[in-house]
Amino acid sequence: MQTPPPRRVVFIDTQGWAEIFHGPALHHVQAADFLRQAQAHARELVISNVILSELVPLLHSRTFRLPQLQILTIIAHIRALPTLTVAYVDPALDQQAWALLAANPQDFWSHVDATSMVLIRQLGITEVLTADQHSTQAGFTILL
Repeated sequence: MQTPPPRRVVFIDTQGWAEIFHGPALHHVQAADFLRQAQAHARELVISNVILSELVPLLHSRTFRLPQLQILTIIAHIRALPTLTVAYVDPALDQQAWALLAANPQDFWSHVDATSMVLIRQLGITEVLTADQHSTQAGFTILL
């Protein structure tokens, strides 16, 4: 009997989504290709609801300057991906994220970063689609 390959789940953070959907982004080609391949191979993807919340103002920012309708279309596309799981930040996860920030005052992580790090650890994920070095600081493998 053949052993099935290990389950490879990838967390995609805010910067990863921005790279996927914004052509001029530095890692756009690599990130968009990753998403195409992940979908072609039914690879499991995980995000949190706060990632989506953070993505909206990022795509509005001076760096991206996308119109609201385009941003809402991107969010709808993300939410409709068949292999995507959106994890919701509950009070316990929120409390753990604040504790992680307090335990690491030397690292300039946002609350969204901390919620992602706690969630990634809880789910046993090791890979993050991002260009953000915060994931590396937390010991995860970044894919961009």
